[in-house]
Amino acid sequence: MLKNPLKNISVGEKLGLLSGFLLFAVIVVWGTSYQSSRHLNRYFDAIQVNMVAVRQSALADMRHKSILGLPYRALIAAETKNTHEEQVVRAQLQEFTEKFHSHLDEVEALPIKPNIREALAAVRPDVKDYLAKADELVRFALNGQRQQALAETPQFLAGFEKLGTSLRRLGNLIEEEVEQTKTQGTATITSRRLTSIVTFLLAMLFASLFSWTISRVITTPLVEMATVASQLARGNINQQILHHSRDELGVLATAFRDLIAYIRNLAEAATHISQGDLHVQVLPRSEHDVLSLSFVEMSKDLRDMNSRMQQGARTLASSIDQIMDIIQQVAASTTETATSVSETATTVEEVKQTTYVASQNAQQVADNSQRTVQVSQAGEQAVEEALIGMQRVRDQMKSIAQSVINLGEQSQAIGQIITTVNNLAEQSNLLAINAAIEAAKAGQAGKGFAVVAQEVKNLADQSKRATAQVHTMLSDIQKAAHVAVLVTEQGTQAAELGATQAIQAGESIRALSKNIAEAAQSVTKIAVSSQQQLMGMDQVASAMNSIKLASTQNANGMKQMEKTIRDVHLVGQTLKELVEQYNLTTPPNGHRPAATV
Repeated sequence: MLKNPLKNISVGEKLGLLSGFLLFAVIVVWGTSYQSSRHLNRYFDAIQVNMVAVRQSALADMRHKSILGLPYRALIAAETKNTHEEQVVRAQLQEFTEKFHSHLDEVEALPIKPNIREALAAVRPDVKDYLAKADELVRFALNGQRQQALAETPQFLAGFEKLGTSLRRLGNLIEEEVEQTKTQGTATITSRRLTSIVTFLLAMLFASLFSWTISRVITTPLVEMATVASQLARGNINQQILHHSRDELGVLATAFRDLIAYIRNLAEAATHISQGDLHVQVLPRSEHDVLSLSFVEMSKDLRDMNSRMQQGARTLASSIDQIMDIIQQVAASTTETATSVSETATTVEEVKQTTYVASQNAQQVADNSQRTVQVSQAGEQAVEEALIGMQRVRDQMKSIAQSVINLGEQSQAIGQIITTVNNLAEQSNLLAINAAIEAAKAGQAGKGFAVVAQEVKNLADQSKRATAQVHTMLSDIQKAAHVAVLVTEQGTQAAELGATQAIQAGESIRALSKNIAEAAQSVTKIAVSSQQQLMGMDQVASAMNSIKLASTQNANGMKQMEKTIRDVHLVGQTLKELVEQYNLTTPPNGHRPAATV
């Protein structure tokens, strides 16, 4: 039902109809995807809210547990008179209190469900009581009211347990909400994914069917005309186009049929010309018919060219006969000249070989002299480097001696520091004994402090043993430093003696290098002179070879020219026979075949 209407509308309308249908399919798929994305965004927003609530609830529980240790730290700080620790406890209590309220405020600011909000409201009084009790215990402890602080501790621990229960209930409600949101989100994603896939597949199915129908209507005649055009490009002009329609493709098919007829008429005219009839007439269809006009001009030019070729062929045959006689005489003379030049080139090559051997011997002597010069220069350079190295050794030995002296002085300073550390260890031991006595007086409450005092005493004993070991090692280092100073002084004296001997050897090598360099210059001049003589002989030999090659090429060329002239003579005879086959005269009845294009 759709074939005839689609066949008779224009290609632009077909493509517009196809574009509209594809746009409709894209809109349907986009609408479905948009709805799915909106549901997914709501799901992800709910997940984000729940995750923030979980995080803040966990942080609140962490603050709840962190505050538990502050009263005990305050008691210890008060007992040890550690003012810095007291300030830290006050600051942390204030910080934890503010962050505790901040975490609960952030949970309350979220769009949470009523049951979670109710649980959060139930947590608030417990938080207030717990923080107030913690603040009270810390103040008692820091003010020296240790007994009152210990008396209020059970009530503080009860508040801690009560608040922990409330926070766990709040966290459980939030986690249940997270799990419920995940379940609902998974179901929504699965449903929307299935809807999107079904919608996409249906849209693609209908779009593919409609596109296939439109493409068949457009591509079928195009394939037919492309096949015909391919055959025409291969020279097969016996083609037919059966497509007929009222759209652009129908107009194109009609134009193809006219083109086939036009090519057939030109082929018929070309057939007449190939059969020797140069009076065939081709009638152009218009002034823009370049191919037909070219056929007319080609026929005219062929007639003129054939007439001139017949006359030229006769003249060419006569001239070639004369040239063949001259070429035979020149070829004989060129062969004799080539033989003489070949003998001369052989003699020059023998002289060149003799000169080459003499040049090679001279060059070898020059190379040996240059290598000797390089060896002497390398020896001179080595002596210079040895002098520099001995100077460096002497400087380094002095530096090492100074470093060893400095090491001895520093070891003495370290010994004084070790004596100070030993005194500090003895004082720490006395302080540890006093602390243990005070801890014993405190009874049960001072047991922890007694352990610390014992550890300080152990540390002081270890420090005394370590300082004794370091003192022994310093004594060994000082003895070794003294020995190193003596060895360094001996090394400095040996370096001075080596530098003096190296200077004497350098003077001898410099004199030897100068004599070798003068001898090498003389040998190099001899090698250069021999090389120039060899170059001259190379040029003479090259010139003779060029003359020999030219003579040989001339002789071969004359022989080839003689053969070519014979071939040209044969071609001239053949050309004469060919041009005489064309009919250049008008038939007796005056009729000329015509091909209308």
